[in-house]
Amino acid sequence: MNKKPALLIPGIMIIVCMMLLVFNQLYLQSLFMKAIEVFMEVSINESLVRASDRFLQKMHLSFYLCMGIITLLLLTVLWIFRRIMVHVGHEVLDTNKEQSHHNEKLEEANRNMLDSIKYARLIQSSLLPDEEIINEFMPHNFIIWQPRDLVGGDIFYFYPIVKNLTAHEDGLLTLEDGMIIAVVDCTGHGVPGAFMTMIASSGIRRIIRDEGCVDPSEILARLNMVVKRTLYQDSAHSDSDDGMDVGICFLKPQENELIFAGARIPLLIVNDQTIEHIKGDRCSIGYRTTDPYFEFTNHRIDLEKNMKFYLYSDGIVDQTGGGKRISIWQSSPQGITVKICPPANE
Repeated sequence: MNKKPALLIPGIMIIVCMMLLVFNQLYLQSLFMKAIEVFMEVSINESLVRASDRFLQKMHLSFYLCMGIITLLLLTVLWIFRRIMVHVGHEVLDTNKEQSHHNEKLEEANRNMLDSIKYARLIQSSLLPDEEIINEFMPHNFIIWQPRDLVGGDIFYFYPIVKNLTAHEDGLLTLEDGMIIAVVDCTGHGVPGAFMTMIASSGIRRIIRDEGCVDPSEILARLNMVVKRTLYQDSAHSDSDDGMDVGICFLKPQENELIFAGARIPLLIVNDQTIEHIKGDRCSIGYRTTDPYFEFTNHRIDLEKNMKFYLYSDGIVDQTGGGKRISIWQSSPQGITVKICPPANE
């Protein structure tokens, strides 16, 4: 309902009535003044007095009539205004009820979505290797896995190649064949990234466990094809263009050797306060533009006592701080790396 015309019409009526009243009063006043002048010019007689009384009665009647009309108009305006306010009040109440209903729906939808994401975190956490198993084979290690949201696009992988296993009196296990360690940084954060980690985890498991491949460069090459085919990014009709960066190490303690291959993820080696940074190949995994037959490079490192190795995603080095908001890696990569590295014999 349009309220402005409803209020405008009574207002115009009041103004018109007020103008009529003013004009009437002026007209009556002019007549009265003329009557006074006539009264002063002629002699006072009884007929003039009666005429004057009749004139005053007419003037009073006109005044009361105008006041009655104005009062009636004011009451009409008040009645219309009250009806408008009642209607507006009902509209406000209806709007508030509707808004409250929408808010309840939004809260319920948000609660359901949050519950789903929390459950998705449990599923994603189940994809991670058991840290107790990692500690059995590598007692000197530390892992930082803190997704920005409840779920995230980063994941790590550990798989011991258990063929010849030796148990010691101290409870530690020795692998004669080795173990696979991997860090995966998938496209996106939150739920999209979590979907990609499921593809990465299942792909790596199939390549290592089912196909028996332990060569890091070959694992990356096969994973590249797995991601492309899973998302149909090896064909022209695919709408997605997603992938991941991966770093894989094959640690062979009995041979004192580590083999590393990376797809845009580096390997950091700390040896007696000396830092060596081995870069991965400048080729990601699974994207539409990625060469499906790209040959990744293996880097062989001879193990030495007290040598430490670190795999990490860009979620670590891109952390910013300080007044200039400089990333950790840009500020002092070597100094920070040496400070945060705990004692480890790997």
